[in-house]
Amino acid sequence: MLAVCFLACQATPEGEAPPTEQEASTINAIGGKFTPPAGKTLLIIGQDLGAIAGYKAALGLKPGGVTTYTNISETEPSLLNGLEAPADWGAGDVNAAQNLEADPQAVLAIGLYIVDNSGTNLAHIIDGTHDAAIDRLGAFIQRAARPVFLRIGYEFDGPWNHYEPEPFIAAWKHIVDRLRAQGATNFATVWQSATYKYGTYNDLPLEVWYPGDDYVDWMGTSHFIFDQTVQNAFLDFARAHNKPVLIAEATPQGYDLDKLAYSPPNDGKNFTAKTADEIWDEWFGPFFAFIHQNADVIRAVAYINVDWHSQAMWGPDGGNGYWGDSRVQVNDTIRERWLAEIGTAFWLHGTPDLFETLGLEEF
Repeated sequence: MLAVCFLACQATPEGEAPPTEQEASTINAIGGKFTPPAGKTLLIIGQDLGAIAGYKAALGLKPGGVTTYTNISETEPSLLNGLEAPADWGAGDVNAAQNLEADPQAVLAIGLYIVDNSGTNLAHIIDGTHDAAIDRLGAFIQRAARPVFLRIGYEFDGPWNHYEPEPFIAAWKHIVDRLRAQGATNFATVWQSATYKYGTYNDLPLEVWYPGDDYVDWMGTSHFIFDQTVQNAFLDFARAHNKPVLIAEATPQGYDLDKLAYSPPNDGKNFTAKTADEIWDEWFGPFFAFIHQNADVIRAVAYINVDWHSQAMWGPDGGNGYWGDSRVQVNDTIRERWLAEIGTAFWLHGTPDLFETLGLEEF
């Protein structure tokens, strides 16, 4: 890791304390499109309108970014659901246009769903069938007049998405080429791995899905059940390509912050009582430590602040395992510890000069 090498290899002037690991990693920080300055990390909140509103109301904070979702997928009734009008896939209302209005000082992180299990959707992106939808998306991005993080085909290596690498890469490049030709410059592409604990689709190596440095601005990960080995390997891949990392989806899966309990994600029936401090020490503490220890490359974090159990897709009848309740505001101890962490100068929130700080005017 860069931080370890710095600490081990650089001489310290006599009488001066050696830099901390976090200080060392920010000295060697990776840059790129819309990357925060060294020593800063952008905080994004998601992932539906109600969750974001609840977070702001309870904590009195303006998030540095907000998460939403839309689609270019033939499995859906229409393309670009949730972009300019509300949509609900069983996980709360999403509406990117409403996000822009409700959070004028926040960047927008869009998860672009392009899966089609019939096997024709990627082909129709590649051959231009869906160009009108891509153009409509590009026009929306330009109207947003802020940095937009576009997570094309997010969790590309998750076995549930069934992406074959070759058509995935071709579709990715077609979307990006089309947006660029349209003149959209205020978006950054995010190549998001599932960083999945139990292996990747068909056990293929990560790099077979990589569209190339010219097409990827950021790399992204999911952070639910933390696997240090998998995450470290992904960060090393990002460093090798000099790309900043967005933790694009993060939540303490299996923990209920309201009821103070834990159930394994594949269970949801057998629960262990937890104190708020235990939940913090078991998930939040390691999560923030991982971010600080890798501050050279992890430059943005999207936390999903939602009562998963109440949503049709993720609740007890959704068939997607047990997710719990990740709202930090529902427990006083966790709320205060959260505020103490994100209240430091390390974190970027929604401010009038945020877009300028991220270098929007350069693009």
